[in-house]
Amino acid sequence: MKKKLLPHVTAVLTLVVFIVLGLACASKPSVIVFDQTISEDQTVSLFVPANFQVTHFNETKLNPMWFSLVGGRDVKIPEGNHTIRYNCKITEKDTQGRDRSEYIKDATLSFDTVAGRNYAICYELDGDITNSVYFAPNVFFEILETPQTREPRSDEQLLFFNNTTQSELKVDIHLLNVNTKEERKFRFNNPSNDLLGRFKWEELRIIVPKEVKHAIACELLPRWSSKQDSNLEITADSQRNFIASSEAVRYSVEVKRTSGWGRYTRKDKYTYTLTQK
Repeated sequence: MKKKLLPHVTAVLTLVVFIVLGLACASKPSVIVFDQTISEDQTVSLFVPANFQVTHFNETKLNPMWFSLVGGRDVKIPEGNHTIRYNCKITEKDTQGRDRSEYIKDATLSFDTVAGRNYAICYELDGDITNSVYFAPNVFFEILETPQTREPRSDEQLLFFNNTTQSELKVDIHLLNVNTKEERKFRFNNPSNDLLGRFKWEELRIIVPKEVKHAIACELLPRWSSKQDSNLEITADSQRNFIASSEAVRYSVEVKRTSGWGRYTRKDKYTYTLTQK
């Protein structure tokens, strides 16, 4: 009896192993390398969320396209200026908690990259989604930097931002190199809904050059900056400038909203405070 059952048990175990391995591969797709001839130190990592299909990179039609059914996908591309063409599906919940979707086809997005950094395709809506049958929001697409995991070189230092802002207020960090005028842009928490779970951080880890003056500014995301004629101002006691040296630089960022009224309409005021620890 045991000998008769053995083949069936073996088949079941083989099937289980196959399914587990298949799920593991599906949840963590391999990294795509656009050009194998380019050395690692001249490339950047671009994260493509699961709801995106990148069809063209610069003038090259991609076959296969850059996409993943779940979890998104990392692509290694050369540093420099690039343009992608893509299709995507944006799904958000309306004020009644129902899913609303919008399909965007054959859109383009241009961006600059610097070798050794990480980037992600991101989107944000302008305004809240109502319970209307039609979902046609203004969607802002951009390429933002994501935290770096590598260790800094001898001429570099770590910069950390800790977010103490209310969870519903989304904020971008602008980091300006005063010497070169290069401006870098980061976003707290998740760059887009589809990155939630993979990229969910309350602290940004950024690598900056030593002995270089940097200036910091904060910006509310479109759905907040265009709402109720709101604005974002820095508090007088904020420490906006820094120069990295032998020790890592740490900041906390806090955004506060104060409700108020204009002559006829409500007008909220937003302020942010930068505190160097």
